[in-house]
Amino acid sequence: MTGDDLFSAAAERTLRGQAPLAARLRPRTLDEVVGQTHLLGEQGPLRRLIETDRLSSVILWGPPGVGKTTIAEVIALVTKRAFVRLSAVTAGVKDVREVLEAARDRLGQQQQRTIVFVDEIHRFNSAQQDSLLPAVEAGLITLVGATTENPFFEVNAPLRSRSTLLRLEPLTNEELHALLRRGLTLESAQATDDALELIVLRCGGDGRQALTSLEVALALAEGSEITLAHAEAALATSALRYGRNDHYDVISALIKSMRSGDETHTSGQRDSSSAIRSVAVMFRRLFWFALGALAALFGYGWLRRKADSAATKESVDGFIDSLVDGVLAMKERVNQTVGGASERSRESTSNDLFE
Repeated sequence: MTGDDLFSAAAERTLRGQAPLAARLRPRTLDEVVGQTHLLGEQGPLRRLIETDRLSSVILWGPPGVGKTTIAEVIALVTKRAFVRLSAVTAGVKDVREVLEAARDRLGQQQQRTIVFVDEIHRFNSAQQDSLLPAVEAGLITLVGATTENPFFEVNAPLRSRSTLLRLEPLTNEELHALLRRGLTLESAQATDDALELIVLRCGGDGRQALTSLEVALALAEGSEITLAHAEAALATSALRYGRNDHYDVISALIKSMRSGDETHTSGQRDSSSAIRSVAVMFRRLFWFALGALAALFGYGWLRRKADSAATKESVDGFIDSLVDGVLAMKERVNQTVGGASERSRESTSNDLFE
């Protein structure tokens, strides 16, 4: 072993000992992974694919701290295939091509396939994502992409269609409690229930944030039991996610709340709106009917003057009488519609006031 190898090994050991709590607590088997039971449970689809080493290209989509990188690291330990890591933050097209060329050589020389994990794949631009397409389509590599952004906007459609999209959910409160207990056991420390509950509530389903806050609270406690005051000082502010996707979720929630979830109120609003539309249509019809009636009256006067017999005058009078009856009937229908709309509006308002 050369001197460089010795120093590199020593540096790695030092880094492992000084790594953050979340990194030191990273699972090494599927059973150690906390959360995502819909994917990694006893009959979870992702678990079965990993255990049988038949994983196809997938994109792991979820908020930060829910286990995307952890799942990739477990795949690297379980699979018999070569596992290559890329970070979309630092890698470029040149790096992608080198990885693909190495995968081709590995397949030809050792008959070993390659899994390529691309962290933060949404950071790749269109050209960088397109450079993966031929290898993914030919089966030269199995792509495992991780992203916190909506892949329907951030990942090219051709690459997305060649991959299985798996949605990872935020950790539940029970899962966060289990994770914190595991961290306390690793550090041989104690914490009050109030302190743990505060960390769980303030981390919003983010396991990494929970462990980071616990580590800071451990440092503040200086070997003593972690109290609520230590947890509050470690958290400082609430970890509220508000990204581009969350922005539209909040807008959608606001619009739905303004519509009101009360069925009776919504029904009353719908009835009132329908009645108002009916009145508007009725008034429009009445306007044109009145205009026609006015023209008919002028015509009536002209016909009366031009009529040369009593029979003609009688027929003209009959036409005008039926026209007047039609106007009166239209007026009655308008009054009924307006009265019904007012009654429904009063009932809706009354329900809102007393419910």
